[in-house]
Amino acid sequence: MLSEFDVFSKLRRHWFAVTLFFIPLFIYFVGNLFFQLPEILQHILLTLSAVMGIHLLDRLYLVNDTEKTLNNLVNNIRTDITDQTQSLIHTSKSLQSMDQTGITRIYPNRSDAAPDIKKDIISQSNLKIRLMGISLNDFVQGMDDDLLNVWNILQEYVKGIRPIKDLEKGLDIRFMIIDPNCFGALLRSESESEKASALSQRLKKDVDAAAKDLLALQAAANPNKTGVNFECKMYRIPPIMFLSWTDSVCYVQQYHFWSKRVTKTPIPVLKYRNLPASASATTYPYHSEMEHHFDWIWENATISVNEYLNGADVGAVRGNNICGATNIYVDPDVGADRISYLLSKAEKKVSIQGVSLNSFFKQGILREALSLILENNRAEIEVLLLDPISKQAEFRSYREHLIVAPGQSFVDYLKTEEHKQSDLYHDTRRSIDNIKHMIDDIRRRKDKDWQPQLTVKLYGSSPSCFILRIDDNVLIEQYHYGKIAKHTRAILGKDMPLTEYCKTPHKLYVGQSNPLRRPFDLLVDHFDFVLSQSQPMEEWIAAQQDGCT
Repeated sequence: MLSEFDVFSKLRRHWFAVTLFFIPLFIYFVGNLFFQLPEILQHILLTLSAVMGIHLLDRLYLVNDTEKTLNNLVNNIRTDITDQTQSLIHTSKSLQSMDQTGITRIYPNRSDAAPDIKKDIISQSNLKIRLMGISLNDFVQGMDDDLLNVWNILQEYVKGIRPIKDLEKGLDIRFMIIDPNCFGALLRSESESEKASALSQRLKKDVDAAAKDLLALQAAANPNKTGVNFECKMYRIPPIMFLSWTDSVCYVQQYHFWSKRVTKTPIPVLKYRNLPASASATTYPYHSEMEHHFDWIWENATISVNEYLNGADVGAVRGNNICGATNIYVDPDVGADRISYLLSKAEKKVSIQGVSLNSFFKQGILREALSLILENNRAEIEVLLLDPISKQAEFRSYREHLIVAPGQSFVDYLKTEEHKQSDLYHDTRRSIDNIKHMIDDIRRRKDKDWQPQLTVKLYGSSPSCFILRIDDNVLIEQYHYGKIAKHTRAILGKDMPLTEYCKTPHKLYVGQSNPLRRPFDLLVDHFDFVLSQSQPMEEWIAAQQDGCT
C-alpha cells in the first residue's frame, strides 16, 4: 500500500496530468450548473478528465506491479552476471594453477586420454618410457585399442622389428605392475568385488596374464643390437596411481579402493608437461617428481617378475595375515611394553613358558601386572619354568658358559659342577622363590584362606621357545643356541624377534587360512601338552628338600 506521503509525492511529479483532470471536470460541472454547454463540449470535457484519471490511477497504483517485475528481472540479471563473473574468476584461477603446475590438459577418463598417450609414448624423440599401473591390461591385454597399439609398437621396438630413431642414445622402457600377494592388491581386489564376489580373483588373473607377457618380452630384449632396453617389475605397495611417463610429458590417474569394478574408470587423467629448469624455482616440477616417484618404488618396493612367476617369492605380508601374525618385535624393550599392556587387559587366561622367567617375577612392572591379575581374580595364570637340574638346563647353561669361556667340554663342565653357579640355575631358583613371595604378599592383603588361580610347573624337555599366551593373543620367541656378538650379555634369548599371533586371522584372509595350521591354536596346544607332562612346583620343591635331607 502507498502511504499518503508517497501519493502526494507522485502527484507533484504529475502536475500537468492533475491539472488536465480537474480543469475539464470543473468546467463541466460549472458550465452545466450556470450555462447550458453544448453536448459535444460536455463529451470532450468528460473524455479528457477520464483519460487523465486513468493515467493518474495507473501512475499512482497500477505501475507498482510493473516496477516490481522489472526490479526482479534486473536483480536476476545482476545475480547471473555476478555468478558468471565469479565462475570466470575461478576458472581463470584454475587455469593459472594448472599452468603453474605444468598441467596442460585434463581428461575425463583414461579412454579419452588414450589417443594422446599413444602419440606421446611412440614419439621417436623419447629416451625413456615408464609405465606403472595395476595389471596394465589396457595395454597388454588390449582392453583399449589405442593402448594395445602402443603395446604392439613397443614390442616391435624391443624385438628390433621397428628400429628406433637414435640407436646411439637408445630407448629405456620400464613397466611396473602390482604384486597380487601384497596387502594393497588384496584391498583393491576385495573392495571392487565387494558387491560381486565372482570378481574377487580377477585382479590376480589379470596380473598373472600380464606378467607372463611382460617376462617374455623382457627375455626377448637385446639392447646391444636394438638399442632398446626393457625391464619389468612388480611393486608391493598399495596401488597409488596409473602413470605413463615420457621425457616430455606424463599422464597421471589417481587410484582409489572403489566399491565396484567399472569398465571405463571415470577418474580424471592429468597431463603434465616437462617444465624447464628455470621454472623450478617458482613451480613444483611435477613431471620430474613423477620420474623420481617411479624410480623410488622401482628401487625399494619391488620384486622381479621372474621371482614372482618362477621363484615362489610371495613376500611376508600375506603369510603373516593368513596365520594371524599381528606384531613382530625386534626391540626387546618395545616387546616388553606390549606384554605389559596385554597383561593389563587380561580377562581369561595367561600362560607363560620360558627358561627362568626371571624378568616376569623379579621386582618390576611385569610382576606387578601378574600380581594384580591374581589378586583381582581376573584371569587364570599358568607358568612353566625349565627344571634347573634337568639335562636340558645343564646343556643350555653350558652353551652360555662357552660365550665367556670357550673351549671347555660339556663333560668337564658337568664335572666341575659349574652349572649350579650359572645364571640360569640361580635365576630359576629365584623365580620360584619370587613366585612364593608374591603369593604370600597377596594372601596377607586378602585372606589366609585365599587360593590363587595359579599353576606353576617345571618341565625337563628341550626349551624350544618362549611362549606367552594372554587371552586371544600369543607371543613367541624361538629359542636357539646361537650367539653372534660374543661381547654382549652371556645369556641366550631376546636376540630373536618376538612375534605376536592373534586367535583369528585378519578378516580379509580368513578364507585363505587353514584352521588346522593356525599358530595361535598350535602354540596353545603345545603349551597344554608340556604343562600336562611337567612336575608341579610344590612337588619339585619337596623333592629338592628330600634330596637335601
